Amino acid sequence: MLFEGHSFDDVAGLVAAARSSLRHGRFVAIGRDGDQPALLWLDRLALWRYDWHDTIAAAFAALLCDADAEVRAAAVDALDRGAATPALLPELEVVADADAATSDAPLHFRRDAAPLRLADVLDRARPQRQRLSARPALVVVRAPKVEVVRIGGRDDALALARRAAAAGGSLTGGGPGGHHALDWLRTLALFAPWARQLVPEVLAALFEGDLAERRAALEYTLRCGDRRDIAAVVVAAVAADPDFAAMALASPPLSLALAPAPTVASLASYLAAQATAEAVSAPIHRAVVA
Repeated sequence: MLFEGHSFDDVAGLVAAARSSLRHGRFVAIGRDGDQPALLWLDRLALWRYDWHDTIAAAFAALLCDADAEVRAAAVDALDRGAATPALLPELEVVADADAATSDAPLHFRRDAAPLRLADVLDRARPQRQRLSARPALVVVRAPKVEVVRIGGRDDALALARRAAAAGGSLTGGGPGGHHALDWLRTLALFAPWARQLVPEVLAALFEGDLAERRAALEYTLRCGDRRDIAAVVVAAVAADPDFAAMALASPPLSLALAPAPTVASLASYLAAQATAEAVSAPIHRAVVA
């Protein structure tokens, strides 16, 4: 396996793991994708768990103020390449003037340009943050035709969710959580804190709908790690319909997590444990921890 699971409970744990990830340099080769920042796993963790954004941002802030220039530069590399940077921006503003800059890494195609500074990365992230966190949100739907859908609250979100579920796939072309019917809702939850309350409300309604709607809600659940607010909704939906329960429990993420005997009871225990756990797990490429 290329990735190993690691668990953390606080900022100190994330910072220690980040420093350890840099033992072999600031970049790591990832198959055909070429080099990527060794600390990009922190960004991926932020995309997986929005309930950990404050902790991840605090870890980045500590790395950006580290005494080692290579550690500071590695943090800038990850923030420059990462998709979650706009979501972490409020907490990163406190270190906006930190003395951190990357070298002219090929990754950035800046061999002959000035080093990339933290301030440059944050300057680019600010307008993205403003656009992505606005209320009402403007969701660009690309199928069956291009249009802009306004999402101001539960009714707007549920209407688009049902439309996407009926279509059986992404209407937007995908987002940080991948391509699926509710990818736009995941994007809202990641970047617009006001929209996070919509997630359990929309999923609860979908789990009471037809099979297409329940499948869309289940796929959202499988693609996100922040399940505190939706665990009870998922368990209730699975318990209410044996056929749907069989489909849900056969889904690879759950079947693997609940092996060797996936049951509704074991699913309830699994989600309850996730909903109350203080620690978080992150996959880190073996090349940076070997």
